[in-house]
Parts: sequence; structure tokens; C-alpha cells
Amino acid sequence: MPSDNKEYDVFISHAVSDQIDIVTPLVDKLEEAGIKVWCSSTRLIAGKKLDETIREGLIKSKHGILVITLNYLGREWPQREFHALWAKEKARIFTVWHNIDEKDIEKYDGQLAKYTALNTKKGLEYVVDRLVREIKKEQKVQSKPVSKSTSTEVYTGTFTFLLLSAVAIWFFLIRDLPSDAQINTSIKDRIRTFQTEIMTDHQVELQNSEGDGASLETISNFYDRYNRIKAHYRNEYFFGTGYAKFNFKKNVEPAVDKNLDLLTPENAYGFEQPDIYLINHKPSPHTLDVKYIFINTQPADYQIVDENKVDDYTYLVEVIYQNYIRYLSVALTYSKRSDWMKRKETVLLGFMPTETYKFKKEEDKWVFAGLED
Repeated sequence: MPSDNKEYDVFISHAVSDQIDIVTPLVDKLEEAGIKVWCSSTRLIAGKKLDETIREGLIKSKHGILVITLNYLGREWPQREFHALWAKEKARIFTVWHNIDEKDIEKYDGQLAKYTALNTKKGLEYVVDRLVREIKKEQKVQSKPVSKSTSTEVYTGTFTFLLLSAVAIWFFLIRDLPSDAQINTSIKDRIRTFQTEIMTDHQVELQNSEGDGASLETISNFYDRYNRIKAHYRNEYFFGTGYAKFNFKKNVEPAVDKNLDLLTPENAYGFEQPDIYLINHKPSPHTLDVKYIFINTQPADYQIVDENKVDDYTYLVEVIYQNYIRYLSVALTYSKRSDWMKRKETVLLGFMPTETYKFKKEEDKWVFAGLED
């Protein structure tokens, strides 16, 4: 159990891009060993700002583990966590180096490079074993700095109160960065603007085609009939985000991070309680043309997961979305004759699962400059 009335034994500070490679396996093995872990990749709550969630994790955690990689040293959020962990005077800090060496760290922080750490070059099992043993040591010795002479494996230490205060003031107050309000306003404006554009075009299409609401059963019948026909077929796919366009299945699937073959009327194309419309239903002696539309009625939520100051004039903010596909239409053309080609055209509109917002500094003022390619 975590000591000193703390809910978690350790807070893991890491870069989002290292989650799959090292962080998730590390968390799994620590928890298997009985260590209670707080990690942003498993504790984020929809609708809650990332800095609030991380602050809560820091407060509830006794110690910290820094997963130091090149990604970590170049990201804004891990640096915030780094300085916040050092500000916890009684906390013990463990560092894990992954795919990085002393020269890389010296470029970032010469003092940090003077201390040795656990290195994944020796294997993850070795790293976990050492961490577990150190974490479970008597709390009386955990507040004391550990130098190379007393521990050649684990980097721990504390800064003086004045130094910590100076770092905190510099990092949180003097930083010349876009404000949280500006960042969140830009994200919300992008969501609202594109959503309005989608719905405006949808209403125009409804009026021009005399479309109307339809049931899922009706749509499923058309889709099943299309699939039952044995004929040569052609499938076309398009995905638009308001900033980028993707054509062909090989490009659309990775962009939306979905298996398009699994999206069917049977599962409402992955939507929860969508609005459904039948746009075109034009039977002729030879062919049948039908088009239907699914509108996502659930709000598009977002979470800021990373921030990175590229240089003095460029700042990037990485965002992940929930309910990011806002519109889907399927147009089917087919005939009863098997010697005719059948055709399916699928159009998706929305946001990519992860997008990076770019802010540029112009005349001493930060402005939203679109999305990073």
C-alpha cells in the first residue's frame, strides 16, 4: 500500500510518444509487482484538462519515476511534470533511461547527467526489479539524496527550497507561451466551425434532394441487398477534416484509425444514437441508386496530451478527440444483373483521432496558425 496516506506509490512522468514502446510495459510490470502507479496514459478523464489531471496525480503520489528519452527531453508536458516532481521536497525521484545516453542528457541538463540511472539496455525485468526494491525500502531513508557512492543504479536527489522556487517561478510564470485560454479557445473554435460547415452542407443537401429521416432497418435492407448481388464492384473512400483530404481506402483507414470493412449499418457505423437520413432513392429499370447519411449526435470532446515549444516562434499542441467522425454518407449503385458493376462510395467528415495545433508568434503575439501537417 502507498505510504503517508498517498493513494499511489509512484507517478510516472513520460512523453506520450513513448507510451507503447516502454511506458505501458513498465506500468504493467510494476503493477504486477504490487506497486500502485499513476500514469497519464491510464488515468486521463474525458472532459478534464490534462494539467489538472496531472496535478492531481502528483499530489496523490509518494514518489516519481522519470522515463528519460529523447522524446521526453524535447516535450513541454514532461518538463512540467519534471519540475513539479522536484518541488515535492520529500519525494524520491527515480530515473529510467531508454534509448538515450549520457551525451544526450548533458545537452539538456548537465547536472542530471552526473547521476547514473536505471538503463533499459539491461532489460526491462532488471529495471523493474531494481525499482520495486527501492520503492519498498524504509521511508526513513527515502528522503535522503543518494549519490553514486551509495547507489550506482538509481538517481535520486533534492534541490534546495530557493532553487525549487526559482525554477517554479520561471517555468510557470515567466514562460513566453500561448495561454491555456488561447489554446482551448482555438481548439473549440476549430471544432465548432467545422461542425457548422458540415451541418450547413447537410441541410442544403437534404433540401435539394428532398431527403428525409430513415430507420436503421431501412438502411440495413439496402445495404444487405447490395452485398447479396454477385457482381464486379468498385469501392471509393474519402475523408475530409477541413484542413486535409484523403482518398482511397489505403489512405483513409490510417487517417481515421478504423477498419472500414467493419463499419456497417449493423453497428450503426460506430456511432451512438446517430441521426439517419435517406437522401437518394432512385430506382430505374436497370439500376438502383441510393444514398444515406449518418450524423454523429454525440459531442466532439478533446484532450490536450502534449505541448512542445519548437523554437521562440513556434508552439505545438497535440490533441486527441472522442467522437471525431462527425458525418458519414454511403452512396450505393447496383443492378439485379450480375454482369453490371456495383459501386459504393463512402464519405467521412470529421477530425483525425490526433491532431497537432500550431501557434506562431507574430509581433510579440501568439496566434493560431492552423494544424501541423
